[in-house]
Amino acid sequence: MKTKALPGMFSRTPFERDPDTGLYVTDAARTLDAAFTYRAGAGSPGEVNRTHPVSINAYMPDATHPNDLFGQPAIIDATSHRPRKYGTGEANTTGASPWGVSVRPFPFQQPTAATAGAPATFNTGTPPSNQPIDLCRSGYILVQLGNGSITGAVLGGPVFIWCATSAGNDVLGSFTTTTTAGSVAALDTNRFYYHGVQDASGIVEVSFNV
Repeated sequence: MKTKALPGMFSRTPFERDPDTGLYVTDAARTLDAAFTYRAGAGSPGEVNRTHPVSINAYMPDATHPNDLFGQPAIIDATSHRPRKYGTGEANTTGASPWGVSVRPFPFQQPTAATAGAPATFNTGTPPSNQPIDLCRSGYILVQLGNGSITGAVLGGPVFIWCATSAGNDVLGSFTTTTTAGSVAALDTNRFYYHGVQDASGIVEVSFNV
């Protein structure tokens, strides 16, 4: 004869329904939950993290000053008429808005490890300078703020490009979050804005429409 369980008591039969409460209870099963207390990394600079809508075109880079980072803005050189990285002295000049942002291809071979079994290096790699590269002309793309230690990006926040010699956490030709007279190109806030807060590596999504 089966003994009736008292209200609120666990049954010995897995997932047996308690006749008093109507709940399925058991003392023979356990749950193993995991809690992530830290934010996952946003990704790698140059990654197009939204495939629709997006506009990506291939271009032959300027041979003298090609883009040397993924997720780096590019403008059209006045002489070669090819895309290149921003240079010094181009802060807030006519036509300062970027033509696009260099896209990281996938997969992309990491730099040769110094020793066998060395760990992979994230967020590295250099766009080729003697063959076409992809530029994201409109959409959403991940970029790195300076050397990765810059903060201050917020949803809808203004976008700046450092157009002076690298100093502190700012890197020539890279994105930044604050305006510095004579050192940055301030982009049109109606067309360019940060789409959130940067992660621990200074990587943030930029939204733009050219």
